[in-house]
Amino acid sequence: MIDWKEFDEIWRFVVEYKPRLELAEIHKPPVNVFETEEKFVVQVALPGVEKQDIRVEYSDGVLRIFGVRRDQCSENERKFHVLEVSYGPFERKIFIGKEIDVEKIESRLKDGLLTIDVPKRVYKFREIEIERGE
Repeated sequence: MIDWKEFDEIWRFVVEYKPRLELAEIHKPPVNVFETEEKFVVQVALPGVEKQDIRVEYSDGVLRIFGVRRDQCSENERKFHVLEVSYGPFERKIFIGKEIDVEKIESRLKDGLLTIDVPKRVYKFREIEIERGE
């Protein structure tokens, strides 16, 4: 079972104690979003991010993926020549809509790619018999 206490503390620190963070400082990982007949699929590139540092939520038609990428290097004094992998908080919000089956949303993390399957709600055709009114 995942203990979200540490994660929530990090996120609260980012939101409450760092109000001067520019929007650009919260990393937005690249995503692919596509649709099939049965579902929407969201793929998020999160190399180096552990499962316990990711949270996925769905509310009011929006899928929210957020978490933190931790610096794996313990050396504090480093002289970077190129720094393209950002560390710290990340967040993506994807508008999906409300015509989905919320209870059947599934996600998996493999080789740094988070894949979220969002099944569409299935509506079946039904002919309604008209009864004679009296």
